[in-house]
Amino acid sequence: MLAAMFSGRHNARKDEDGRYFIDRDGTHFRYILNYLRDGNTYLPVENGQLIDELYEEVCFFGIETLMQRLEQARQNNLSKVSQLEFLNLVNTSKSPMQLPSMRLSGLQLSYLKLENVMMRGCDFSHCHAMEVSFESAQLSNCNFTEANLKNANLRQAVITKSNFFGAQLVSVDLMRATAKDCNFSKARLVKADMREGDFENSNFNEASLYEANLERACLAYCSFDSANVERANFSNLRGGMNNVHLG
Repeated sequence: MLAAMFSGRHNARKDEDGRYFIDRDGTHFRYILNYLRDGNTYLPVENGQLIDELYEEVCFFGIETLMQRLEQARQNNLSKVSQLEFLNLVNTSKSPMQLPSMRLSGLQLSYLKLENVMMRGCDFSHCHAMEVSFESAQLSNCNFTEANLKNANLRQAVITKSNFFGAQLVSVDLMRATAKDCNFSKARLVKADMREGDFENSNFNEASLYEANLERACLAYCSFDSANVERANFSNLRGGMNNVHLG
């Protein structure tokens, strides 16, 4: 993201003193700066909230190697749940289900109905979740790295600050989803229905949005560097194409 911002292709914002302005909370940038200096940085792994906040910043800047370290730290702080344990929780929980901060990486979740569920902060990385229904679910701060969500229903779901790096989102329903500050880098959003969704400040670098429908979506401050947007529908965007980085 930093390389793209200062590549000369975009009009980087400056403040009144001529300094470049990045509209992010600078609280944790020192960790990122130290990592960019020497490839290493101290991570406060015992502080789960701080790791979550730092993870969001690293996702925004697209630093994949540091993202992987933080993902591992986050997973170590979550409770690992087996396939059978999770299904038992789903079958016995009262509606609406409250299942936050669970480690579900690699599980088979396809075809489950998880509508209106609260699963904030869960790890869904490498999950098989084809045609799962997360309609109107609370899924902010979740990790969907390389998950298979083909034909999944995320209509009106809240997925703010979630990571979909490399995820399979072919024909996914994201209509009216709240997806601010998400990382969709290298994700496959082919034929995704993203109409009226709020994707403000999200990263779509190197993603495939072939034939995706983004009509009336909000894409303010989104980045699409090296993304495939062939035959994608960008009509009637809320806020227009202002501050949308199409590389």
